[in-house]
Amino acid sequence: MNSNLVCVDANLVVRLVTDPTDTATWQLWNTWSEERRQVIAPALLHYEVTNALFQYLRTQRMSK
Repeated sequence: MNSNLVCVDANLVVRLVTDPTDTATWQLWNTWSEERRQVIAPALLHYEVTNALFQYLRTQRMSK
């Protein structure tokens, strides 16, 4: 097993995209970058992120 790998899910990606003030999530991302971690994601990540953003728009928790 490669301990250099980090697998992210849609939840983390959506937080990074929708809330630039979420310092905890950004700090985690920056730590991985500084440690030169290889970030991987499930094959369906882009569908999950797209759906989450669509739901945010649909429920008006996010504007265009």
